[in-house]
Amino acid sequence: MTQMIESATTKIYINWHEYPFVRLLIPLLVGILLAVYFPTHFHLFLLTAGIGLIGLVASAFIKAMRYKWLFGLFLSIILCSFSYLRTAQHHELNADDHFSQHLTTDQQTVVAWVAEMPEEKKWIQMKCMVESISDSTNRFQSAKGSLQIYLEKDSLSQKLVYGDVLQIDGRILALTAAKNPHAFDFARYLHFKNIHHQAFVRADAWKKLDLQSGNFLMRQVYVLRAKLLQILQTHLTDEETFAVGAALTLGYRGAISEATRDAYADTGAIHILAVSGLHVGIIYFIINWLLLLLPSNFYGVKLLKIVLVLAGIWLFALLTGASASVVRASLMFSVLSIGKYTKGLGNIYNTLAIAAFIALMLDPYRLFTVGFQLSYLAVIGIVFFQPKIYQLLYFKSKPLDYLWQITAVSLAAQIAVSPISIYYFHQFPLYFWLSSLIVIPAAFVVIVLAICLFLSSLFLPIVSQVGGEILHFVLKSMNEAILLIQHFPGGLIKGLWIELHEVYLLYAVIVLIGIFIVKKHKKWFHVALLGALFFFCSLSIRKTIHYFQKSIVIYHQPKASIIDFFDGWDLYALQSDQISAQQLDFSTQQHRWASGVDHVQQLTLAPQQSYRSERLFVQLPYLQFHDKRLVILDQQPPQIEGERLMVDYLLIRDNPRLQLEKVSAAIDAKYIIFDASNSIYRIQKWMKTCEDLGLNCYDVQASGAFVVRF
Repeated sequence: MTQMIESATTKIYINWHEYPFVRLLIPLLVGILLAVYFPTHFHLFLLTAGIGLIGLVASAFIKAMRYKWLFGLFLSIILCSFSYLRTAQHHELNADDHFSQHLTTDQQTVVAWVAEMPEEKKWIQMKCMVESISDSTNRFQSAKGSLQIYLEKDSLSQKLVYGDVLQIDGRILALTAAKNPHAFDFARYLHFKNIHHQAFVRADAWKKLDLQSGNFLMRQVYVLRAKLLQILQTHLTDEETFAVGAALTLGYRGAISEATRDAYADTGAIHILAVSGLHVGIIYFIINWLLLLLPSNFYGVKLLKIVLVLAGIWLFALLTGASASVVRASLMFSVLSIGKYTKGLGNIYNTLAIAAFIALMLDPYRLFTVGFQLSYLAVIGIVFFQPKIYQLLYFKSKPLDYLWQITAVSLAAQIAVSPISIYYFHQFPLYFWLSSLIVIPAAFVVIVLAICLFLSSLFLPIVSQVGGEILHFVLKSMNEAILLIQHFPGGLIKGLWIELHEVYLLYAVIVLIGIFIVKKHKKWFHVALLGALFFFCSLSIRKTIHYFQKSIVIYHQPKASIIDFFDGWDLYALQSDQISAQQLDFSTQQHRWASGVDHVQQLTLAPQQSYRSERLFVQLPYLQFHDKRLVILDQQPPQIEGERLMVDYLLIRDNPRLQLEKVSAAIDAKYIIFDASNSIYRIQKWMKTCEDLGLNCYDVQASGAFVVRF
């Protein structure tokens, strides 16, 4: 085995002169990773940067060729150290003037301006930039930092736009990690957007000040965007048609319903609703096609073309809200366009490395966003695999050849993103190739028609009516086609779960297969098979571990109770009868998938619920799972004659009016658990009683899910 790997790996060489920025990108990535996972070594890397700089200057004077590698080594050390320091500096909580320095446990007044266009959901949510905050003495202190604000929805909050300055009264809370095992960690998601605090604000606890802040250009762009959205709404009278059209052309996703979002996600076409590389690429193609009318044999014309392409790309980026995905794609196509018109920047991989280098220098946290990872992997997959897949079939018919090109692009992208997509989303759409045949051409047509509609509405309103009807027909047809594909049998595999090391194994297999395709040497294929064997061994080991698992999980679910009993691949689930399917999935689904559950026995926590099997006995309020005994109380405990009832766990749920002293006199529990269906006030009162009586207790509301494995 070792000889096989060694014999294969000794025959691959990389000419770094063709990929200079790929080489520079590697130490940059290392520095960012070190800064995120080892954040307390700032001074060490400051010293390392100084040593690297001295070494770089000294190595520049070395003339002997055999020591030239020292220059590259010290340059890599400097880049790694610099990216570490840049990432540490980028983290807002490291700033001395961050508003968290003045936080109290009471309500505070904050002055902040709206830094992104608000999103309308159950609450009006927005990212704001703090300008000042009241301290414990009610004096205003100048401060900075990003704050996620949720305003109660009303006619005033729905009119807020970028740059509005707000005065808010409320409690500012630090974001906390997910409170259920394997659940989506919203705090981590916002952390990599450099947001670490949030505030929920009622309608009577804020006011808009007669001020404007933010960037003047962005304010004007958002005004134009609002006008363009109004044009779309005028011509696209159907709600779902408008929602998809607004998302596809202007990056406005606030109108998309959950059903439409699910349909596009289930068919592998969700990327069409988030403005990113495909949309920017279409704009790039349209501008370049129009510029063919200009002669290109003069330097001044070439410079003008670069300026026009960049202006068009970045105007589109601003109009769509300048989200991280569109900024990333705009950077990529900006570098591509400069390379195209200057005949420089080397090959496509080097160009991608330049775009990634610039993006990460501006915001190192982009590296940890799903969009950044998916977009760059997709482009690399398309660049490498698409030509090779396309060559497998030949069609004389131009329409068939065009469809095969799109299919090849879709397959190439899917090869590159599948491991990480399964890791994040735990599903795989089998009809992604079919949906791509529809949405990719449709996206091009929709964007062209939308541009024509916007221009005609501004200058030729009569013509715009016809354009609006055509655009409405295309969007409606695309929506209906996606909904049809969604209902095809066996179109979506859900519940897939792979661990991070298995993602690395899959990418190792993909890279080895890529090398095999280039080198045409079967040893690379054999090593790829070996990697695949390791991957399937890992899956088998995890499946075996799940077979022997026994655990109890009491989940954190506000105003409801959910209890799971894991017994190998079987699951016994007890839950409040009023809980919705959406709440249940949000709290439990990821952990159930991670635990390899094959069969679920669903029970409710209704009074007198009973169930009996070899492993679980339920006769509420009493329950026994293997040798663990539980009592679940949502009211006063039943009368118990004789000695105290000995149990392992006592769960108090649904906010009962009971005296814990009397309960503990009747029931002797090793652990008393208060779940999140209880009020915070009562839990605090019970916790104090437990402390006075010397009882072991656990607060699910504050500490997250209660998990016991045995």
